[in-house]
Amino acid sequence: MSDTVLIALIAVIPSVIAAITTVVTTLASNGKKERKDIQGQIKDSNEKIAKRIDDVEDELKNCIVEVDANLQNHIEIDRKISMVLLRHNIDQMYDKFMERGYITFKEMEEVEETYQAYASQGGNHIGEEKYKAIKRLPRKEDD
Repeated sequence: MSDTVLIALIAVIPSVIAAITTVVTTLASNGKKERKDIQGQIKDSNEKIAKRIDDVEDELKNCIVEVDANLQNHIEIDRKISMVLLRHNIDQMYDKFMERGYITFKEMEEVEETYQAYASQGGNHIGEEKYKAIKRLPRKEDD
């Protein structure tokens, strides 16, 4: 190589280094900007997810309150139905055993179980009076 070419190459080296430095600096700057953009997007996504989770929690709480109210309503309806059926059973047993004039030991067990269930549901004094009247009947051995 001639000296002239060598001198020309040496003269160009600072410009090439400056150009490379500019490119690297630009790439690094763009990388930082992209990282900040990505971090911003992640932050926005996290905030949206947190808001959605809060919304879902609120919806679930409302559903739970509604289900609980429905459940309590059904429990009350079932309690009333049980009371009616138990009172009817006591009435039927009363009529049968009072007309017959006696009760077997096994039948008395059934009467006691029915009355206890009725009383535990808040049964009234009429059921209690019929139960006491049945208890006063003479007992006979089971067939």
